[in-house]
Amino acid sequence: MERRFDGQRQDLQQKLVLMGRLAESVLQTSMRCLIERDRGLCDEVHRKELEVNDLQIEIDDRAVTLTATHQPVGTD
Repeated sequence: MERRFDGQRQDLQQKLVLMGRLAESVLQTSMRCLIERDRGLCDEVHRKELEVNDLQIEIDDRAVTLTATHQPVGTD
């Protein structure tokens, strides 16, 4: 059971790192978009932002599920 939890936790951590890297890329591209006034870059920022939002929802759902399914069970 603990191995399964560790695996799920690591998967969640990898998704979180991926989301962070993508968010960093969005920030860099958005700054270039503003400096260069390039509409194509702005479109890329929008697409990547949607990906970040989707990842956030997925991560939130996984975190809640992981927490709910691996809580200690009390006995009387």
